[in-house]
Amino acid sequence: MSTNLPAIAAKTNSNLTHVERIVLNKENRIMKIGFQAAYTQIYNVITAIFPLFGIDGTKEYYMETADYIGRNYKLISPEEIRTAFELYSTEKLDLHDDIKFYGKINIHTLGKIINAYISWRNKITYQIEKEKEEELEQDILLKKREILSREYDKDFENKLKNFRSDNYNDVPIHWYEMADRLGYLNWAEGEKESLWEEAKLLALDEKPDSDNLIDRKSHMRKIAEGNLPRARTIAYKLAVYKKIIKFSLDGK
Repeated sequence: MSTNLPAIAAKTNSNLTHVERIVLNKENRIMKIGFQAAYTQIYNVITAIFPLFGIDGTKEYYMETADYIGRNYKLISPEEIRTAFELYSTEKLDLHDDIKFYGKINIHTLGKIINAYISWRNKITYQIEKEKEEELEQDILLKKREILSREYDKDFENKLKNFRSDNYNDVPIHWYEMADRLGYLNWAEGEKESLWEEAKLLALDEKPDSDNLIDRKSHMRKIAEGNLPRARTIAYKLAVYKKIIKFSLDGK
């Protein structure tokens, strides 16, 4: 199941690279790879990005900072520290204070940036998980429909075999759609047209539902207009009856 990361980036008004970095580094979070493996990566990241922000320090300073991050921020990956500072530089993080470094960064300020990044990341991961859940639900629904459809198709075959009436009117109208979808209806040239003409004649020959004067007038008006809606219904029923049911019975 693939997640549409460009769509998520657009929904959250985020940089696609940052969104991709969240996904790619999920398995590389400090908690998962352990402190020792993370420490070197953290050290390499902060020695690369801190100077870009005018933050200077000795080797010992970088080692202590890497140690502090590795022990206190286990839910991020080393590479996400880079993302945090990139977002800080473009003012994408929700920081309540105007943070200045003045050549150094203390633990308090560092914590604010990382915690603000985690809050930002949570909005992205929420969208990612939401989309995955929706895709999963859609997939489950589709599979259920496929299973139900197969069962219904099998049931339809049994219903055709067990149909005993000699009257085409007893054929349920929805059987036509089922038969057509399952490939039961194969037409010779001109056969459809012939069946339609027969259905129209049968529709014109039908009697009113009752002797009630209103019903009779309504029926006569329908007949005068060709009674085409009824002819259509007859054609569907007649197609199933003649092409499948009667054909099967005659072949036995």
